[in-house]
Amino acid sequence: MWKYDSFDWEANDAALKPLVTPQDVQNNYDTFIGDATSGDFDTIGAIILTHELNNFTMQTAIDNYEKLAAAFDHIVPVGVALNKTTPYVETNYTQSNFADYVAARTGGSNSTSGSSGSSAGSPSGTGSSAEATSRSTGVTLRASGLTLVLALVGALFVVAL
Repeated sequence: MWKYDSFDWEANDAALKPLVTPQDVQNNYDTFIGDATSGDFDTIGAIILTHELNNFTMQTAIDNYEKLAAAFDHIVPVGVALNKTTPYVETNYTQSNFADYVAARTGGSNSTSGSSGSSAGSPSGTGSSAEATSRSTGVTLRASGLTLVLALVGALFVVAL
């Protein structure tokens, strides 16, 4: 399913041989970002597997955010990129479709008929349980012509063209 793996969950785990270092994890991010910058995703999408496990995995994602934002036009949740307004089995959670989400983030206006997502202009999902509402996060930025989907749900970075 994914071509890129940060291996962030393995960092500094002495039980694993060979040991994955924080620099190895950073190199994996750098490869992904470099491939995006060089145009490798101009005709295909990509996924990098990352994890929301601990301070290291989260801080590494935060530390790479600016470089990711510079390489992609939009950073959005996976479900938004796939126009899945109800992306989970639980039906009490909805989110915007891609066009509405991007319009809300960029200050634009977009109204899509037939969408069962949250109200137009709302970049966040809605739900009746804390578990449902905390499942995905995302931010949209302009950059080089691609869409990076940032989902910190066990967390995948997905690129959609």
